[in-house]
Parts: sequence; C-alpha cells; structure tokens
Amino acid sequence: MTDAEYLFRQTSKERKRDGWGIYNKKRQGGKTVRFPSDSMSRKEKAKLNGEVKTYRFRDPLDWKEFRGMSRDLQQEYLDLISEKFPGVLNTMVATSLGTTANSLNQYLSKYKLKIKRPDGWKPDAKKFNASEDGVAWSKWNGYDKVEEEKTDPTDDEQAVVEAVEENVEVTAVNENDIENFIMALRMLKGTGAKVTIEVTL
Repeated sequence: MTDAEYLFRQTSKERKRDGWGIYNKKRQGGKTVRFPSDSMSRKEKAKLNGEVKTYRFRDPLDWKEFRGMSRDLQQEYLDLISEKFPGVLNTMVATSLGTTANSLNQYLSKYKLKIKRPDGWKPDAKKFNASEDGVAWSKWNGYDKVEEEKTDPTDDEQAVVEAVEENVEVTAVNENDIENFIMALRMLKGTGAKVTIEVTL
C-alpha cells in the first residue's frame, strides 16, 4: 500500500466516524427547542399581535385610508389604478382619494411612489373621459350614479300632497324651512288641527 492510498483510507475513515458522531451528539436541553414565547400566557401573546386592517382595492379608497397603508400597499394600489385605467390623470386620482392634486403629487414625490403611464402618454382629460377607460373610471368612482333617490312619502308628506291636490288655501313656506315645516306637521298629527298649504311654482 502506498502512502497516498493509506492517507486516502484514513481520511475516509475519519470522515465516516465524524459523520455518524453528529447523530449521537447530546445537545443542551435535549431534543426540545424552546422559545421565549413558550412561557407567556395567551393574553401576553395576544398583546404582541398588531392591529388587523382590511383594504378593499376593488373599491376606491379615501385619502385617510390611503395614507394609513404601508408604502408597498400604497404602490400596489397605484399600480392597480394604472393597470385598470391607463391614462388616468393625477388630478383624477386625487379627486377620487378626496384630496388635491398638489397634495397627492407632494406625497408621491416624498415617498417615491408613482402612477405608471403607458408609453408615449400625454395628459389629456377630454380624451381620457371619452375613452372606454374613462367611462370605466367614472363607474368605478360612482360618478355615473349621481341620481336623486326616490323614497316613498311618509304619512305626513302624503297628507301635504293630498292637501295641495284638493286646492286647499295655504301660506308660503320658505325653502329653508321645509324640514321644520314637516316636523311641525308630524307634531300636529292626530290633534285634529287644520293646516293650509300654498305652493308657488
């Protein structure tokens, strides 16, 4: 056996021995790994948890909600707007959030956030509003739902309508006092009092 062969065999034997030895090594504390939280009560563990917040990116956020998010979530929200509505202007995003374009631009610059733009993009509000993306933006923000809500009249309001239809003589009511007038009608209900109404159109 040559010296080189002897050295090779000795080295292999030592490596095998060291390899098996690691499995039989006794560690301090046995096989159980302990953490600082193991000795804590449920209340103490609950105190370590942060506040749980939920954000619905499918609906527009307001300025307070937007600023309350972490920077990565803010950028994610802006990326979502950029992808869904390419070409939207900063002023429109600011209006959606309920702030001014100046405040939004300063905030984006301060925290290095940005609204991504398509290649060759030029700000053009009229062109954007007339596009499909502009229509989708209006729907998403609820601008297309600015309609008067029709509600059924209350008993008192119905009585007023009936009185007008019967041509009952009435005194003029100031537009600002309509709410007070309706409250007065509700208070008089059931007392048998006579009320006359005049409507000038």
